[in-house]
Amino acid sequence: MEYIENILTAVGGLTVVLVGTLALLRKFAETYINSLINKSANNELERVKNNLAKSMSAYELLLNKEFEFYQKIDAMFAAMLVDIQDLKWNMIEASSVDKSQRNRNTREIMLRILKLIPELKNYCHTYQCYIPLEVNKSVGHVVISLQDNMDQISKTVHLFYNEKDIEQGVVSDYEEKVLISIAMANTMIKTRLNNLE
Repeated sequence: MEYIENILTAVGGLTVVLVGTLALLRKFAETYINSLINKSANNELERVKNNLAKSMSAYELLLNKEFEFYQKIDAMFAAMLVDIQDLKWNMIEASSVDKSQRNRNTREIMLRILKLIPELKNYCHTYQCYIPLEVNKSVGHVVISLQDNMDQISKTVHLFYNEKDIEQGVVSDYEEKVLISIAMANTMIKTRLNNLE
């Protein structure tokens, strides 16, 4: 019986040592696997963070260019609104103002409008890769509305200078078309900006 007790004691001791060793090995294996997982996860996280930073930087650059376009166009539209309304006022409504002053004003306004057309076209082409297609098209329609009937407006202005009767409807229609196209472009820009929020 003593022999069996010794064997059982030895097996029990061996089991305790074996369980302790296995627990220790399990802890080392767990630590090693966790460090591998953490290292892999950290590397992947760094890669994702770098890609995200690059994407955000590119997106920020695009947005900055887009806002730059909107600021320039906004200033041009504001000047254009005043000029188009003043053109109509000088040619139709300002009968109490000296004719020579009206002629000078009308000439200056027409020159400013004519200078704005290529400038507006240039901005549309320069910034077209930074702005949405719908916005670019709507600003392009402003250019078209300025250029449409330019011959007729020029002839009407010429008649106005020569103190001949003008068709007031030509001036009023021109003003209306330009103002509507500017309003539509501003609506498209506002919609775009609202969508960015």
